[in-house]
Amino acid sequence: LGGWARRSLSRLNGHGPGADRSTEERRLSRVPQFPVDPVSAEIYASLRQLLKQKAFQQRDVDERLHHQQRLASLGQLAAGLAHEIKNPLSGIHGVLELLRDDTSDREQRELYERMLSELDRVNGTIHSLLSFSRPTSLTKVPTDVGALIESSVQLHRTALLSKGISIKVITAPHLPELPVDQNQLRQVLVNLIPNAADAVDHDGTNTVTAVPLPEYNGVAISVADDGPGIALAHRNHVTEPFFTTKFTGTGLGLAIVRNVVAAHGGTLEIDSVVGRGTTVYIILPADHGALGAAAEA
Repeated sequence: LGGWARRSLSRLNGHGPGADRSTEERRLSRVPQFPVDPVSAEIYASLRQLLKQKAFQQRDVDERLHHQQRLASLGQLAAGLAHEIKNPLSGIHGVLELLRDDTSDREQRELYERMLSELDRVNGTIHSLLSFSRPTSLTKVPTDVGALIESSVQLHRTALLSKGISIKVITAPHLPELPVDQNQLRQVLVNLIPNAADAVDHDGTNTVTAVPLPEYNGVAISVADDGPGIALAHRNHVTEPFFTTKFTGTGLGLAIVRNVVAAHGGTLEIDSVVGRGTTVYIILPADHGALGAAAEA
């Protein structure tokens, strides 16, 4: 039995990270079955299955690591391009403002306004690229999360009402103060609220909720819409950088949100039902390591 097991281990350990599942299964199938008593045979079969799962898990880890390395390289490239583009665009923006202010022709002024509007959109994309690529540094201060949510919603309420979209804010009483970076957390909400609004049609509803999490001395925030939901094929990709289904989207909003939440020691979860809507959950513990310790327990 020891000899058969050693040969099986040798074959399993010889698998390279690039080996595909079918190749591994063929190699495993060539390991002879040793005719032993039922108890030994069950142990041996369990060992084979355990080692096979280990080989597959290692392959998945290698693939994810390679994917993260490619994303890191892409982020560095995007950051370099953003820096190179930002300064020339600022000069063009300034010249267009001068031309707009110097002309008395109404049609030309409208043309300049449209050009400036498009430049502002490009600048917004560049700002998103820089926010995604630079390391997330936090300046944490004790914060009333409910008040921060209300002020963030107010930034969008008028624009949403003009589109016929209503937005509700529901915050539980006595929310604990959390040590968070107020600007970064506000950026999270400023990204999520327009996303929820884009998902609904006229007369749609967005709901922002905050409730306490006593077990972590933290807060759970959710941003929900009653739109069409996220297609099953897209759910595993929505937080990846540059993935978007919108014509004018950059695909960086949820990626930035994920990075900021992770920097706070929190977690980001997305629940979506096709035809019923999508809810994004943010769990922020007061203690940076609370969620990790709970997961290990």
